[in-house]
Amino acid sequence: MNLDNHIPERNLALKKINLAFTSNAYEWLNLQKEERYTIVDAIERSCVKRAIKVCRKYGREPTWNCDYFLGVYNREIVRQCNNLDINSSLKDAQYNNDIIEGKHDPKHATSISSYRMNPSNTQEERDIIDIKRNQKVVKKYSNIPCKKCGEKKVSFVQDTGRSLGLDEITQTYYTCNECNHLWVR
Repeated sequence: MNLDNHIPERNLALKKINLAFTSNAYEWLNLQKEERYTIVDAIERSCVKRAIKVCRKYGREPTWNCDYFLGVYNREIVRQCNNLDINSSLKDAQYNNDIIEGKHDPKHATSISSYRMNPSNTQEERDIIDIKRNQKVVKKYSNIPCKKCGEKKVSFVQDTGRSLGLDEITQTYYTCNECNHLWVR
């Protein structure tokens, strides 16, 4: 694939990546201009390679004329910029600094997980996953009648989760031991 065939898309992406780095202006501007260009170009090329790989995986044509290819490419550019821009909603300079300091290879930018880009922003989610992983499921029995057959041989399991507002919510999952009817309350 000739990367130079779609200069407008590539130039816009290169400008976006460079702009994301300039949010950390002091460290970024301390690099030589050639170093900055090399980093930005490597990240953009990594996005192209990722889009090609995804297109091939799903049997899509990896060309600049393919909307699917452009969608994957643009999503990856946005993901990189959001994680690089210390003024984005993530409010974290770690990925930006790690690229500048050479801790991450910009040629492989798209293979870096969100956790490795900005571990502090994913800590709460990882803590919730760990809590869920360590929860014990205890099956209990109740005299509540089944909503389907009316029998009072019902077992239930309670699960404490979080809503979108991050409030804890408890859901109870009931199973009738006679007719196997399932319901949530």
